[in-house]
Amino acid sequence: MWFLGLFSCILLSFLNQFFGYRTEPLVITQITVQVATLPIGRFMASALPTAKFRIPGFGSRKFSLNPGPFNMKEHVLITIFANAGSAFGNGTVYAVLIVTIIKAFYGRSISFFGSWLLIITTQVGLLDVFLASGFNGKT
Repeated sequence: MWFLGLFSCILLSFLNQFFGYRTEPLVITQITVQVATLPIGRFMASALPTAKFRIPGFGSRKFSLNPGPFNMKEHVLITIFANAGSAFGNGTVYAVLIVTIIKAFYGRSISFFGSWLLIITTQVGLLDVFLASGFNGKT
């Protein structure tokens, strides 16, 4: 679940951002990942070794690369990861367009940290909650 979920999140983030600069952007949604990961998850459950091993520093806990059959709970969690990677179904993160406009249209530079802070705060912060709820500044 962790491997497929993180991979799908990273892949959808990259692909949606890559295709987002087109005139007609191609948006790849989490449904694509949901359809693709079911056979991949079942294949991994049958192909990965079931041997248990210990990691130093975790005491007597034993871990396995294959904890059991691929189930619905893992499939739902992978879909949630993919949804986060596709900017919650909207394709790209809209703050990346702000950074692009600052660099391309205004010809100004913005640091990586400033860009990252802008993108993270607009994607995770309260602004995203207000925009999603239809907040327009008038109460």
